[in-house]
Amino acid sequence: MSAAFWAIPLSLPINKLIWVRLPLVALILVLRASVLYTFINSMSACCIVYVTAPNPKEASKISVALVQERLAACVNVVPGIKSYYRWQGKIEKGRETLLIIKTKRSLIKSLVGRIKEMHVYSLPEVVALSVVDGSPEYLKWVQESVK
Repeated sequence: MSAAFWAIPLSLPINKLIWVRLPLVALILVLRASVLYTFINSMSACCIVYVTAPNPKEASKISVALVQERLAACVNVVPGIKSYYRWQGKIEKGRETLLIIKTKRSLIKSLVGRIKEMHVYSLPEVVALSVVDGSPEYLKWVQESVK
């Protein structure tokens, strides 16, 4: 916008300035905020969920079911991770398999429920992280690949 747009003519009463220019500025701010919110919301509609399983066989069983049921677009299975954790008052360590699940945030509740149904652990690790940025084409594919 030009400097003349923001200049206050001496002959223009202040009430006309407020009613003419302030709504326009407010409209521009609202539109910018709306566009930004839509962009951020579309990016954060996707999330990554971490789940650990005791072995690759268990991880594969969960992964295949989640993809078949369209609760996950993709699941990476990473065998051989070492985990250290406190369980029932003792420090434990063990080998586990990590699942990295790509899905939509709106499916988290269903995904957690399904994992709990299938998992052998009494308290399975299920941690979801919002995606804040990434390849727009990939994130669109994730959203289209699930329910």
